Amino acid sequence: RIQKVLEPNGLPRLIRLKVKKIIEMLMQQFIARFGIDALGIELDSEYNVYLLTRDGKKSVTMLSGGERIALALAFRLAIARALGGKLSVLILDEPTIHLDEERRRELVEVLRQGHRLLGVNQMIVVTHDRELEEVADVVVEVVKESGISRVVVREPGQPMPQLLPT
Repeated sequence: RIQKVLEPNGLPRLIRLKVKKIIEMLMQQFIARFGIDALGIELDSEYNVYLLTRDGKKSVTMLSGGERIALALAFRLAIARALGGKLSVLILDEPTIHLDEERRRELVEVLRQGHRLLGVNQMIVVTHDRELEEVADVVVEVVKESGISRVVVREPGQPMPQLLPT
């Protein structure tokens, strides 16, 4: 009897369906924060993501670059939240790439409210976008001078200190 429950179409299938629904719901919440107008999110059995809009079901390939990035970020955040509850650390590499100005501002606001909205205690963001500095507690920059890379730590909004020759 236990063997029957543990078969692929038994308990594992029920768990996958439950997690899938949770991920869809969480993704919907996250994409709403990015200003994407959607009626819902649908994941197929292979976890391909579809955006449900007034115009119908759209696959990722039908979305703009900014919408794809926002959807990918929402997917990652939803999976992390579904699997582990609250995130203690979130690492983002160039999260603003392909985002238009409006979506960049929305991302900045989401990151500003990171702890409350995402349940994240600490974020590490790798970016060339100075706009994200306004939500930082500490800015760590790698600068190249005379062919030598140096690490500079400063407060957000503070000018880059003069580097002394070594």
